[in-house]
Amino acid sequence: MMVMQNQKSYNQIWLEMIINDQEGPDSVQVSTLLSIAYQCPYAGGEAVYQARAMLSEDLVYYDSTLCNAGSQQLIRQNSETPPSFIAYPNPGKDYVIIELDQEASGKGILSLTTTLGSVVGSQVIADGDQMIFFLLDQVSAGL
Repeated sequence: MMVMQNQKSYNQIWLEMIINDQEGPDSVQVSTLLSIAYQCPYAGGEAVYQARAMLSEDLVYYDSTLCNAGSQQLIRQNSETPPSFIAYPNPGKDYVIIELDQEASGKGILSLTTTLGSVVGSQVIADGDQMIFFLLDQVSAGL
């Protein structure tokens, strides 16, 4: 039920923005989008990713925390600029190489997502990594 309500709310905002020729969501729309974006994607559905995409790029979401019912930390402002990267070959067939413009400054996870934010693959990054070899064997053609 929540999935359908989230999608309905997101679609309504998106259509209002088109009809009203808005460049971005207004304060009421932002509030609704944030209430969707703060949800666990497994419970909230695709609209969670769509709402996140429409909101600021300076927000970082921790889905492992969001999906843990006892957690209080939902979101934080990104205080540092993420590294730039190049990906090749493009399009990738069996693999793609992600080359960062600087070494990774700590352990992390690189997630490959669709344009709507759905995660289609993940790779662990170690401190000091600058080149990541990403296998595409689990990714559908065209993504």
